[in-house]
Amino acid sequence: MNKALLPTECMLKDWAKLKLTKYRRTSGLCLAQGSKIVQELLASSVEIKALLYTPAAQKKWEAIRAGVAAPSYRLDTKQFARISQDTTPEGILAVARTPFRNSEALAASGTKLGNRLLLLYRVSNPGNLGAILRSALWFGWDTVLVGANSVDVGNHKVIKTSMGALFHLNIYEGVDLTKFIAACAGRYHLVALTLDGEEVLTPPLDTPNDNIALLLGGETHALPAPLAALSPQRWRIPASGARSFDSLSLPQAATVAMYALSRRK
Repeated sequence: MNKALLPTECMLKDWAKLKLTKYRRTSGLCLAQGSKIVQELLASSVEIKALLYTPAAQKKWEAIRAGVAAPSYRLDTKQFARISQDTTPEGILAVARTPFRNSEALAASGTKLGNRLLLLYRVSNPGNLGAILRSALWFGWDTVLVGANSVDVGNHKVIKTSMGALFHLNIYEGVDLTKFIAACAGRYHLVALTLDGEEVLTPPLDTPNDNIALLLGGETHALPAPLAALSPQRWRIPASGARSFDSLSLPQAATVAMYALSRRK
C-alpha cells in the first residue's frame, strides 16, 4: 500500500474548484464523494487521479483502496470540508477523470453505441438525472445521450443520486438530439414517452438487431412537438389507481419505460 501524502495548498485549491461546473469542464476532472460511490468508481474503468481521506475515515479508506495505484492524501477536517459538498462528509473522496464524452466524441463513435439508447431532452434537475442513470444501469441501458441545455453530468448531486452508477455507463452530454435521431434513422426503433401517447405495453418492434432508443423530456420542458414527431411510436404511462394524481416523477416514468422495454426478450 502506498504511503499517504500530505496535500499542498495548490492541490487543495484545484480540488475545491471542482465544485464548479466550469472548472470540471476545463480540467476534465470530477469528484466522487462517500465510500459507496468511491467503491463504484474503483470498480469501473475510469481513471483515478487521487484518493483523499481524513484520519477518522482511515480504516474505511484502507479497506477500499487496496491495489489502487493512484496517490492517496491525508487531509484534516478543515481541508476536507473545503472540497466536499456533502452536508455530513464521510471523509472519503476521489478525484477522477471525467468519463462523460461530448457530442464530437459521439459523432466519432459511429455505430458503436450498443442496442439500448436512452435519450434525455433538457433534464435540468440533478437529482432526477442521477436517479435515471441508476435505473439505466440496473436495466442494462448502458448508453445515455444527454441533450443540450441539461444539467452538467459531473454535478455532485448527479453523481451522489446515481450512487456511482454513472461511472459504469457510456454517457454523452450536450447532444443535439434532433440531429442524432435524423442521423440514426433506420438503425434504432425510437420510442418517445409523452403525455398523449399509447399505453406502455410490450408491442413487437420492427427494428434490425433489436435496437431501441427511448426518448424522454425533462421536468420543465416536455418533449417539443417536432422532436416527439420524429418517433414512430409514442407511449404514455396510464394511471390505474382509484384516485387521480398529477403525474409520475421523471425518474419513475423513465424506470417504468425502461423496465417495460427490457422485458421484450
